[in-house]
Parts: sequence; C-alpha cells; structure tokens
Amino acid sequence: MFKTKERKIVIFFTIFISMIGLIMILGILKNAKKVQIAQTQELLVQEATAHYRTIKELQIWHNKFGGVFKEGVDNDDYHFNIYSLKPKNEHNRAQGFAKDALMYLKDHPKETLYHRFSEDNKRFDFVGVLYTKPRCVECHTNFTVGEMRGGIEITLPLKHYQASLETIQNQFRISYIMVIGGYVLGLGLLLYFIHKIFKNKEHIEELNSSLEQKVIQRTHEVHVLYSREHYLKRLLETITELNESLISTYSLGSIIETSLETLKHHPNYKLILFGHYDGEVFHQRYISGDIYEIFTQEHCSLAELEKNSNYTAIYNTIINRHWSLETPCSVVLPFREHHRQEDYDLSAAIAFPMIEHEEQKGFDILAFWTDREEGFDGEEINILDTVVHDIAMALSAYKQRKMNERLQKEQITNYEETILAFVDMIEQRDAYTAGHTLRVAKYSRLLAKYMQIDEALIHKIEKAAILHDIGKIATPDTILLKPGRLNALEYELIKNHVTAGYKMLSKVKMYAELAEIMKFHHEHYDGRGYPYGFIGDAIPIESHILIVADAFDAMTTNRIYKGRLSVQDAIKELNAQSGKQFHPAIVEAANHALIDIVISQTTQMPQSDLERQRFSYFFNDNLTGLYNESYLELMLHQITSKMILTVLRLHNFTTYNKTMSWNKGNEILIRVANQLKEHYKDAKVFRFEGDDFVILSHNQIDVDTEMIHLRDLDPEEIIVLKSESMSFAGNGDLHKFDLFMKG
Repeated sequence: MFKTKERKIVIFFTIFISMIGLIMILGILKNAKKVQIAQTQELLVQEATAHYRTIKELQIWHNKFGGVFKEGVDNDDYHFNIYSLKPKNEHNRAQGFAKDALMYLKDHPKETLYHRFSEDNKRFDFVGVLYTKPRCVECHTNFTVGEMRGGIEITLPLKHYQASLETIQNQFRISYIMVIGGYVLGLGLLLYFIHKIFKNKEHIEELNSSLEQKVIQRTHEVHVLYSREHYLKRLLETITELNESLISTYSLGSIIETSLETLKHHPNYKLILFGHYDGEVFHQRYISGDIYEIFTQEHCSLAELEKNSNYTAIYNTIINRHWSLETPCSVVLPFREHHRQEDYDLSAAIAFPMIEHEEQKGFDILAFWTDREEGFDGEEINILDTVVHDIAMALSAYKQRKMNERLQKEQITNYEETILAFVDMIEQRDAYTAGHTLRVAKYSRLLAKYMQIDEALIHKIEKAAILHDIGKIATPDTILLKPGRLNALEYELIKNHVTAGYKMLSKVKMYAELAEIMKFHHEHYDGRGYPYGFIGDAIPIESHILIVADAFDAMTTNRIYKGRLSVQDAIKELNAQSGKQFHPAIVEAANHALIDIVISQTTQMPQSDLERQRFSYFFNDNLTGLYNESYLELMLHQITSKMILTVLRLHNFTTYNKTMSWNKGNEILIRVANQLKEHYKDAKVFRFEGDDFVILSHNQIDVDTEMIHLRDLDPEEIIVLKSESMSFAGNGDLHKFDLFMKG
C-alpha cells in the first residue's frame, strides 16, 4: 500500500502517536471507573459506620441494665456480631475476616475502622473497634482500661448496590467500546487522508517533473532578458550622464572629449573614435579607449580606409552616408603585447555619421567597438543613434551659440559705440556733465556695496548712472550750457531729458534694464519729483540709489551760480530730506558710505577754446566782446579772497548819443573796451549797465584816462572819463558793491 519510505515513516508515527493517545484515554476512563466505585464504597462505609455507631449505643444501653450484648443479627439488610481475639465466650472468637480486621486494627491503633468487599463481590464486610472502658473491666478482667477488647463486625449485602455497580460497569464498558471504535475510525480516516496527500504529492511531483524543463527554459529566457535589460539600463545611465555633461559643457573640444570619456564608462565599449570626413580625407580628432594603437594614421583617404580592416565600419558609413554595423569585426593589433591580448577580443563595430543636411559633403563620424558577446542589438543601436544625434545637436548648438554670441557681441559693440558716442557728444558739449556721470556712478557703487547688493546689480546701477543723463543729447545748448540759473521755461524744457533718455535706451534690448533704472532718477520719495511723480516703493531701489548719488554730487560740485557744499554739509542735507526727497534706507547708507569721500575740485569755467567760445555766448557783451554784467555777478558770488574793483564811468554818454548819434556812441564803447583789454590783460574787464566798465584784478589799478584816446570821435569832448576803486572780499561786500556802483 505504501510505496515510499517517507510515507511509511509518516504512517508509523501516526499509528504510534494515536496508540499513545488511546492508551491515555483508556487510562483516564479506568481512573474514572475507580472513582465511581470508590464513591459507591464510600456510601457503604458511611452506612456501615452508621450501623456501627447504633450498635455501640445499644451495647451501652444493655450495660446500664447489667446485660451483655453478644449475639449478632442476621437479616436481609445487614448482619452484625461482636468478636474478640480474647473472648470470654468462645462463640465470640474472631474468625476469618473479623480476625484479619482485628489483627490489622491492633497493629494500627490510630485506626478504628476496617472494611473490604468479599471475594465473590456479593457483600461488604466492616469491623469497628471496641475499647475496654472502666465498667467493662468487671466482666472482662483479662483486659485493661483502654485496651482493644474486640470489634463489631457488620456485613452488608450488595444487592442494594449491585444495580449501581453494574450500571457503572456497563457505562464504562460502553465508553471503552466507543473510544476504541472512535480510535479505529479516526485512525482509518487519518490514514486515508495521508494516503490522499501522498497521492496528490506524487501527482504534483509528476507535474513538477514535467514542468521543470519548461521552468528552466523560461528562467534562462528571463535571465537573458534581465541581462539585456540590465545592459540597456547601464547604457541608459551612461547616456543620462552624457546628457548632463553636455548641458554644462561650453566649448567645442570639451563637448567631444566629455562625450567620449563619458561613453567610455560603459564597460563593454572598449574603443570610441570621433573623426571628421571632409569629402576626401578622414581625420581622426579624438580616440578614447585602451586599444587606440590600432589607429596609426591621423589622416586617411578613402582608399586607405578601404584597405585597413580596422576602418571597415567607418568606410562603409562614409560610402553609405548611414550608420554601418560590422559584426563580427576583425581588429589587427600592431605590436600586440602578450599580457594584453584578452582585452582586445572585440565582437562588433558600428559607426554613425553626423549629417545635418543632405547637401553637405563633409561630416563628423562617431564609431564604437564592443566586446559584448552579442554585439550591438537593435535597441542598443537605436539608443546610440539617438546619442549621436544629441551630440551632433550639442555641437551644432555650440556652433550656433558661438555665432550668435559673435553677432550679439558685434551688435552690443555697435550699440555701445553708438550710446557712448552720444555720451561723448554730451561730454564734448558740457565738461561738467562728463565728470558728473562718472562721479554719480562711483557714489552709486559705494552706496549699493554698503547695502550688500549683488555685484551684478551693482554693475547695472553703475552703467545706468553713466547713462542717466543721455537724454540731454536732445537739450538745446542754450539751456544745457547756460552757466546761470534757469528760468521757469528753461527748467521745464530740461526736465524732458529724462523721458528722452528713457525712450532712447528702452528701445535697445541690452539697455532696457538700464532704462528702467535711470528713468526715475529725478523722482522723489514723497512723490514730488518728475516726470512721473511716483512715490516710495513704486520707485525701484536701484533708482533710489541713483537719486541720492546724483543729488550728492550736485551738492558737492561747484557751479558758476552756486558754490559747493562740504561732504559733511551734503550728508546733513540728505538727512534733512530723508523720507521726503530721498529714501531713508539710502540716506542711512550714505551716512556711512559717503562720509569719507574726497571731493575733487570741479569748475564750470571754460577750460578750452571751444568751451570759452560757448561760454562767451552767455557772458560776453555782443557789442564790445567784454564780459557782461551777468558774468560779473557770478564772479562776485565766487570770490573768497580780496580783489580790487575799478570802475571807469563815461559821464555825459547819453548826451553824446543824442548829439552824435547812437552809432557814434557804439564806436566810443568799442574803442574804450579795446583799449582797456589791451592795457589790463591780467585782469577781467566787464561792461556794466551800458556805459560803465568794471575791471576786476588782484592788485590796485589806477586808470589813466589820458591813455584812452577819444578826441577823433568826440572833438567837442562831451564825454568825461572818471575812475574809482574799491576792495571786495566776498559775499559780505555785495551790498557795498551795489552802493559803490550807484555812487
């Protein structure tokens, strides 16, 4: 029945364990039966004990009346008698069970009762001990007080308990039968299921045996697929690394070198070559790999490529203008070393052209050699084709980027040259503006740097500062170059330079950001500036910096009509206008960044012949060519040390004009002016209020009226020349000067 050793062992242990279980259950039933019988016996003991105690009481009663109880009773219920081992009456001598009981009780004085079932199991025998008491000694002289003198034997028939005993026997007999029957049935079922289990197991083993080859085959296929997937995954990781490298590579040589060195990380690519075919000759540009020595020529014609088997894939690619696969590939190694020969068991080679358009004759080529046993599979070729395309795109993008950078650089250069030409034009027109823009740029950098602004933004602020007055190119000379204060109309006109400059710069892409900074340079923090009236944070912080720097330079620069402030006074003025004209944060920065500035001397006085010519437009008298009254007023406001003012007055000049004509009067004025310029070359000569002349000098001048020859123009000597002088030491003498000129 059982065919295998394993099955026999299972059956043996099953039967063995089940037998142990059966024995344990039968033992439990046996113990239960004993308990039931013991309980029945206990009932008999209790009944016998009750009879024993009753008989003792009867014995005591008979003793009280002088009688001796000695005869027993025998009826259907029970039988009792008194026995002794030393009786007075031999009829009461203990025999059989009574003797055994008394002997036992004599040997065990602490026990008073003894009982057992009869051998035929039909009665229950019981003996209770009788002790000798003082009153008993009178009759039983052969006993001492307290000595066991005998016992009461009680025999109970078991017919009243036989039914119970038989019931117990029957119950346990049935239990034994049920347990053994259940055991046999359970064992049979268990053996049946074991048989079924082993049968199914044999069936499964047969199925497994039939499927084992399929599983092995499928496992091999999965392993192949996994290996291929793992191989392609590593290739894709290499490609990902390559793409990341291409993103951060910015030179033509590094694109090629990085690409080949990254692809070399793939463990199966033993050799990678990049070259260029110019239409006639193939030029090797870069080789990555251990067996670079197979390519001994840097430049090969098509004929040389065709003859050399190492170039087969490259040759076919050039001929077909399409990728070419060589498998298996044969590589000839010159000077092969014995200990390296295993490294060069290559299985396949493939070359890809980098052709941007069909018309181009020359193109780059990228070739790979692998030692993978399977060579290059289809999916790998597609991936490499994509990689080569990406590298080609990176090279093309680099070339395009460099071309765009060159064009952009040229464009930027042209724009910068144009804008700087405009700036130069303004500088040529107004020397103050040139110095002003450079100083504002300097102060802007100091403020921005103190505020820890990014260096790139600081550079933008500097450039915006240099260009912030570019709109003055559209301001007329009469306003831009006017040395004196502007009137209301002139001031409105010069304010247009902000919008003019913004429109000029915002149209140029590279200056658009600068335009957004400079267009606010005349705005105020409280919104009272021009031209837009923006308030607070509506003005960029860069523009706030420019506003403070522009105002600081204006305050610390000499003007013809106003002297400059010291740095300390200019800082005080900035703080006074904090929150009004200026941003508080920028003023706070100025308190630290500009406090140690050393102001260079500047002037609006003409320094060149061209400037003097422009200057004369505002301060020269049109008739005489001398300085006019406006210039004298400016000069007096700028004097800080003692000077001498000499006045030459032409009395009766009005009478002369009326008598001789206005033209003759003009001739008189011109002659006097020319002679004064000739005699006082180191002094400044001014025409004042039409017919007076003022000479400003460092030394005392005594005008000799005789040297001025007017007789040919004034034969009647109508005009009388008189001169007088006064000292002038600064603005405190202005009132004195007014009185002096009126006198």
